[in-house]
Amino acid sequence: MARDGLVHNCLPRTPTVRELRAAVFSVIALAAVTLVYTRWYTSRTRPLSPLTFLFIVLITAATSRLLVAVITSIASMLCFNFFFLPPVGTWSIADPQN
Repeated sequence: MARDGLVHNCLPRTPTVRELRAAVFSVIALAAVTLVYTRWYTSRTRPLSPLTFLFIVLITAATSRLLVAVITSIASMLCFNFFFLPPVGTWSIADPQN
């Protein structure tokens, strides 16, 4: 029993259906944005792509729990690194400023 007289559940909380749905939706949104920008990635869309990934992460963080936001943020960073930062198609970054 806790100090306030209530019994607290000490077991880890399992994700709810809403959280799983939010995680799946955010990963699908990241995949769609990645697909669109890999098809039409030009010098005009270059500044827009990281902002779109950031927008998806911000919307997810504002509407769901921390775990879903962290998963979306890591997936977004990995997609942006692999598909858009030179050398493209690798996990390494050539320019230290990136």
